[in-house]
Order: sequence, then structure tokens, then C-alpha cells
Amino acid sequence: MWYSSSYRRHLCDMHIEDWDPTFLSQFDPDAYFENLKRANVDAAMIYLQSHVGLCNFPTKEGKMHKAFVGRENALAELIGKCRQNGIAVVGYYSLTHDNEVYDTHPDWRMLDENGIGKRGTMGKDGKYRRYGYVCPNHEEYRAFTLRRIDEMAAYARMDGMFYDMPFWPHYCHCPKCRARFMQETGWEIPKGDFSDTPVWRSFLKKQQEWMAEFIQLVTDYTKRVMPGASVEHNVAYAALPSYNKGMSMDLMRACDYAGGDLYGTAYEHSFTCKFYYATTTHQPFEYMFSRCTPGLRKHTLTKSEDRIHAAVMLTCANHGATLFIDAIDPVGTLDQRVYERIGNVFDFEKRYEKYLTGTPVSDVGIYYGFHSRFPVNGNEYTNSKCAPRLARRMIEQHIPHSVVGGEFGDLESNRVIYASCVDDEEGKGIDRLLSYVEKGGKLIFTDGRSKKLLRVLLGTDDVTLCDCANTYVAPTAAAGDLLGDFNAKYPLPIDGFAPVVRGVTNGTVLATFNKPYTATRENKFASIHSNPPGVQTAIPAIVEGTYGKGCFIWLAHVPEFDVEEEYTFLIKRLIARLTGGDFAVETDAPADVEIVTFRDGNAYLLSAAQLTDAYTARQILPFRVSLKVAGEVQDVLLLPNETSIPFTQSDDTVSFSVENFHIFDMFKIVTK
Repeated sequence: MWYSSSYRRHLCDMHIEDWDPTFLSQFDPDAYFENLKRANVDAAMIYLQSHVGLCNFPTKEGKMHKAFVGRENALAELIGKCRQNGIAVVGYYSLTHDNEVYDTHPDWRMLDENGIGKRGTMGKDGKYRRYGYVCPNHEEYRAFTLRRIDEMAAYARMDGMFYDMPFWPHYCHCPKCRARFMQETGWEIPKGDFSDTPVWRSFLKKQQEWMAEFIQLVTDYTKRVMPGASVEHNVAYAALPSYNKGMSMDLMRACDYAGGDLYGTAYEHSFTCKFYYATTTHQPFEYMFSRCTPGLRKHTLTKSEDRIHAAVMLTCANHGATLFIDAIDPVGTLDQRVYERIGNVFDFEKRYEKYLTGTPVSDVGIYYGFHSRFPVNGNEYTNSKCAPRLARRMIEQHIPHSVVGGEFGDLESNRVIYASCVDDEEGKGIDRLLSYVEKGGKLIFTDGRSKKLLRVLLGTDDVTLCDCANTYVAPTAAAGDLLGDFNAKYPLPIDGFAPVVRGVTNGTVLATFNKPYTATRENKFASIHSNPPGVQTAIPAIVEGTYGKGCFIWLAHVPEFDVEEEYTFLIKRLIARLTGGDFAVETDAPADVEIVTFRDGNAYLLSAAQLTDAYTARQILPFRVSLKVAGEVQDVLLLPNETSIPFTQSDDTVSFSVENFHIFDMFKIVTK
């Protein structure tokens, strides 16, 4: 398929209304194509329809944008020109977000608990909502969507289709959803905010099932009427901590490759790349980023070349494809300067594409679940919030890591799996973690949400909740230096209502709770500004034990959610306790330089990528990198010119210096 060798992709948003005759009036297929060439792209995503709901091609199922009346073949000309010149074309279509359909078919609308659609109502930001949401549970909307796909297939031949917005923007209480939920569960759809009850958990599951069902229908039908075309759905929300959007692995499996638009930090970018790499059906995955900063709302503010360079090469370091998002001017023109800037970066990136092979080298697998996202016990932390924070700690400590889950990723290739706040809703994921340990793996898990993990590994599932929103961790004699300078009198503070586990029969207690003098909901206190430790207890806070051929460490608290360095040091010591402290990569590089390594047969492809959101990337002084390898090293090559550089080898470790580093370097280590 076209995507297997495509790494430089482009999308230009065209969510433009037609009430003004100048809108898209200057759209020029030739000028558009010339800008694609300037940008050095090898694949272009082209708008056939948008959130506005207007089609940019002739349609009997809705309304065509007025700018294309009399120019019905304009988009077809652009598509043909691209494909004739070696640029793959992916058609863009917006699902669920369709203002035209929302307005003309009010019975298809998503409705809130008061029976009101969102378009035209006032949002929390004081602005009117611009988007009209339509419900995929409505049979007529589904049929309409399939007829639209027929029209797009007949209009022009495309290499793939991209379907945007496959999620629930809010809880839908339309008649179709209410009837279906009642039929399938016997319950009414709950109202208000989420609470941890069976009916709410059931509703979140149904959101996932219903959206995945609709998305699979769209994928299957597209492949039927567009033979040979790829299908991608925007799975950005899968990499975000939202728990109520309906994202699931079933939905992601309906995609030929994983991709979505994200607007977070460089560290979140890195985490998403690893998540997409682990979950994509085919490589490479696709990471989308906006050329505007901080996002498309600032239409004329373009990211600096350094910032674009850092984003593109971070994706490259993780062996992914970059899609940059531009937005067309309302009149239909594009800023040539943007495409020249992108072209400079893509010209640099394409020299490395032939080296994007192999499988990741990883010491720590970070567990990321689709069913552990909702908040419980009054705590802010969840698995989906903790996993990206843990990944940042791994980057800053230069510990090679990957992302794994209950239905994806290779657990066994990791020396340690770290699972934050996993819930028994993970089902097979819990079984997978237990099997991993039983066969000899090493597991760190936090919080007490999975009674099954506690029951099997600690020998008890007698769990209640502490009455204090902040407690302390005090080491026992068995802990050694695990907690550093913290001790029984001055223990480590951690926020959150921690689980109180009683009756532990398997493992050694490495730390216990210290509680404040008073409970959280008591009016009296010891110190007005804080809640210092005052009550020592025997409640286990950290337990180390064995299970089958493997071992585990359990923490009642969730240190990966807190941001201070002391928690990072604790996490690193926990991992070192299970591994002996030697990692696949050692380096004295700065904390904001990530080392990402892939192994391909007898070769290792090692990338150094600077994680920065700055306008100008700061200067990095020379640093050393050491990598554990199998076999005798024959050569270390600085890519892409394959220039030999000095190295030393001691036993199974090769070491070399990275000189003159600016944002990105890649090396090939050849062994025999």
C-alpha cells in the first residue's frame, strides 16, 4: 500500500462556509499543487467535505459549496495532478460533525440530557458553539453516510480515505441512543456528571461499542466501493486522557494505520508516537501536527523552522510518518512561505527514511489502558493521565521505554512493566499482566483499583479507602535506600486518597503509611498551612513479592502522577531494584534529549532527538552514549552520510560521542 513508504504528508483544513461569495473563490488547483511540491510531501489529504457539511464536489446527498458551482472538477483536477506526479491522495470526510446535516435533519442530532443540540448554544467560553453533531446511532444518518461514500468513490480515484471526528463530543440522549441503551442494558442513560456506578460504567462501554460499530461499517463499505484504498480514522482521543469519547482498540483496528492530530508538549508527542507505534495495524503510524502555534485558531502564526524540525524529527526518531496541518485562507489561497519552511524540514527528514526499520529497544513497558480512564475515589489521577507523565520521567532519565496495553504491545520484550491505576475493567489486560509475571516478568503497579491483581499477587482484596487526601510513605528496614533520605519521622508525602489494603499474605512490606494528625474532612488540624505526618501505621504502602517465576512491587500511592524530582528518583530506584540498575542505554545527554533505538538484525539504529517547544532550539554540548549490543561492533556510522566515527567496546557495551548536535542525529551501529 502507498502508506508503507510515505513519511511526508500534508492536510489543508477547508472548513469554510459559503455565505460570502469570496469564500474559496480563489481556490486554484495548480497553485495548491505547486505548494505541495514546495513542501516536499509524498501524500496529500484533500477535503471532499468538512465540518461545515458542504461538499467540494457535486452531490445529490446534501449541498455543494457555492465556490465549486461551475467548477465541479476543480478538486478532481487537483487529485489527478497529485497522483500523476507521485503524490498519494487521501480524501477527507467529517463524520458526526456536519452542520449542514444538523440543520436539515434535526431528528439526526445528538442531544444533551435536556433534549437540546449543541450548535448555536453558548459554551463555557462565552462563545456560540459552531459545530453541529449528528448521532451515528441513527439508521438514516448511517445510510446517508454510505451514499456519500458512493458519491466520493464515483467522483475521483483516491489512494485512501480519512474520516475525522469518530468520537462522542458529549453524552448523547437522543431517542435512538436512549432506546438502544434501554434495550441492551435495561437502564436509562444516566444524567449529570460521571460517577463510579454500574450504570455509568455500562454507558461508557456502550459508547465504545456503538462508535466502533459505526466506524467499522464505514471502513468496510469504503473498502468495498473503493478497492485498494486505505482507511484511516482520527484516533487522537485514544492518546488523550478522555474517558467518555468512545475510543477503543476495536475502533483502532478499523484503521489501516494509527494517526491523529495532537496539540500537546514535545513530551506528550513522544508518548503518542510510542502508543501509535504499538497500536497501529500497519507501519508507519502517522503523527499530525499543526503548522500554526499554538494551534489553528492563530491562523497567521506559523511555528519556527526549529520547532517544526524538532517535531518532524521526533516522529522520525520513533519511525513514524509526519502529517502537517495547514488551514486554507477563507478566499482559497495558501501562504507559499509556509510550504517553503516545511519543505526545508522535509528535505532534511527524507534522507533518513531508508533507515526507519527494525523493532524498538525497550527496558520499561508503560501500560496504557482503554478501560482505566475514568476517575474514582475522588482522585484526579488515572492510568491515562499517569502514563504520559511516567513516559516523560523515562525520557529525562534516559530509560528506553515503550507503550503496551491489554490488547497491544510486546510485554515480554520489556524487562519491567509499569502499570499505573489499572482497573479490573481491563479484563484480559489484567490476565496478561499476571501471565507476564508468572512466566518470569517484573511488574510495578500502583493504586488499588484492580482487586484481581491485589488478590493474586498480595493474597488479599480487602481494600478500603484512606480518610486522608494526603498521606506519607515511611520505609521499613527491608527497603534499604529505596526512599532515599526519607525516613519514619520525615516520610515521603504523596497526594490522593490511597487504598488501605489489609491481610497481605504474599510479599515483604517495604514501606508503610504515615497519616496526618487529622482526616481530610475534619475541621480541626495540626498546622494551618499543611497536614504534616503525625500518625504512624502498619498499613502497607509498598510491597515487594514473587509470583511464579517473576516478581512485583506494588505501591498504594501513585508517585508517577506527582511532578517533583523526588518522585522521579523513587521510580528509577524501583525499576533499578528489579533490574539491577543497568539499562540498554546510558548517556550523559541533557534531560531534554531522548535516545530512541531500534534493532534490525545485526544493526542498531539509534536516534538522538531534542524535545523542545521553543522558537529556537538551544545549543547542546557534546555528550556520550553507551548502548548494549549483541556481538562485536564493526562500525558506528553517523547517518545519513554513513560517516564512520570513533567508538569503544567493553564486553556487550559500545560507547561513542555525539558531537555538533542540533535537534537530531541518527547513528547506525553494525555488529557481527
